[in-house]
Amino acid sequence: MDSLNMDQTQNSHDDDIAAAILQIKQWETEGKTEDAVDGCQEILDIDPTNVEAKNILIRLNQAGATMPAEMPSAEPTTPPAVTQEPEIPEANTFNLAETPTSESPEPSSEPLYKISTDTPETKETTLSTPTQPEKKKSHGIVLNIVLFIALAAIIGGAIYGYLYFFKSSAPKEVEAPSEVEREEVNMEEEILSTEGSQEADETTEDTEASRNDQRFTDLTLIETKLEEYYAKNRVYPPANELETEIGKLPTDPLDTGEFVYSYAVYGNYLGENQEYILSGVFEDSEMGNTTWTTGASPSDHPDYRDPEAENVIFITTQSAETNNAQTEEEPAAETETPKVKVKR
Repeated sequence: MDSLNMDQTQNSHDDDIAAAILQIKQWETEGKTEDAVDGCQEILDIDPTNVEAKNILIRLNQAGATMPAEMPSAEPTTPPAVTQEPEIPEANTFNLAETPTSESPEPSSEPLYKISTDTPETKETTLSTPTQPEKKKSHGIVLNIVLFIALAAIIGGAIYGYLYFFKSSAPKEVEAPSEVEREEVNMEEEILSTEGSQEADETTEDTEASRNDQRFTDLTLIETKLEEYYAKNRVYPPANELETEIGKLPTDPLDTGEFVYSYAVYGNYLGENQEYILSGVFEDSEMGNTTWTTGASPSDHPDYRDPEAENVIFITTQSAETNNAQTEEEPAAETETPKVKVKR
């Protein structure tokens, strides 16, 4: 009899908890979060192991953490959307009298759900972002106009000052000379220029330095033609065919006596006509005339100006007989051996 009463009491207790769970779910659906949390806390105080109350409380805590605080307002015009709850397995029926109190977990000291304490004023402040009023643009437009006027005034003043300064400092116009005066001036200038050019020509012709400069230019030109011929034919031209092979060549400014250019060609281990000596005599009235050479070494071929040698030719406009006769008389007339200047 006593066990029957106990079973009836247990069944009545389970029915009350089931009815409370249904009411809590209704509150959750209607958005009455605080009522639902309080109901879950009451059920857990009675039955700490109630799974449905724990699941509802966890779901309410998660919804409260992700959703912003509600604005204080009247009842919503539209019902809140009802989310489909996941199916929760039914809790196993158990006897409260048989449940050991030592194994039941103690409720956490920390609240499972934190209720926002913000006042409606603070909620409105946090949710609404104040918009700054648009700044007036009239001030910026006026400032731009003032700057433009000032810049235009500065540029205009600079241009005016520039024109005024150069206009005042410009030389006064001079009357142009008449045609007769211009003709007389031109005639005088032509006479002076003609006299100056004649004097310059005479000075150039009578100067040793100018003749030596001309000799250096001529010999450099002949040397260039010889090297070009060798680059093409791999030999230097024979002495008796020099001008035939490389064209007409310049002569010494004096072109008389010892003042003639000479060309001598020699063979070596590479074959015939592989070396040459090009020479000319440079004037020096104070220190004595100097023989300038380029090509092979004169010490290896001392006969590079020998008129009797078949491999030597003098580049001159004189006839061969006159040239040979003058060249033969040179050693008797000379008292000293001329200096030799070798170009390396």
